[in-house]
Amino acid sequence: MAVLSLFSFSGVATLTLPFSFFSTTSRKTAEEISNSGTPIALNTLERMLWIGVRIGRKPLNTNSSLRSFAMKRMSAFVMILSSLLLPLCAFADAPPSLKDNMGAIGKLVKSITLSVNDKTKNAASAAQAKQLELLFTAVLAQEPDTIAQLPQNQQAPALAQFKTLIQQEITDSQRLETAFASSDNATAGTILQSMQDDKKTGHDKFKKD
Repeated sequence: MAVLSLFSFSGVATLTLPFSFFSTTSRKTAEEISNSGTPIALNTLERMLWIGVRIGRKPLNTNSSLRSFAMKRMSAFVMILSSLLLPLCAFADAPPSLKDNMGAIGKLVKSITLSVNDKTKNAASAAQAKQLELLFTAVLAQEPDTIAQLPQNQQAPALAQFKTLIQQEITDSQRLETAFASSDNATAGTILQSMQDDKKTGHDKFKKD
């Protein structure tokens, strides 16, 4: 969660904001950014933040009315920046969706299929099978949107069927990992084909057209 705060000390205002949600190359504190000169390759929100920090670092006039005016301007900047950044923080914290997980599973299955008969890649294939198990475990806690669109009396049975399919995929992922670890590529190929058949069954029943 982003935290914006405004401090005043000896007539100098400073803006402080955590940068954990920014890109790796721009993860600096507000103080570091303000001391580094004009940043290059910053996105729009980062440029706004940099401008605000530079404004805040300028000494404020000792005249109380000017000081009050400057502080109001700075407060307004903080409020605007907060309204822009807080939704981004919420988005960044969102877990992968069912679609995201299924997309990752599809890529792993494709990669494993390409090397299923190559024993020199069995260690990598076993590691990918473990990743499949973890992804299917995450999917087990999710629910396809199509189930909520069914009549109320059909939703529970459909969800149970979905979970049964996913649980089978978890079991097959474990068996697939064992097969690769044992250099039993023939068995791995059979398991992989069974998993792809189950995937097609699941898509036919639960995936949107």
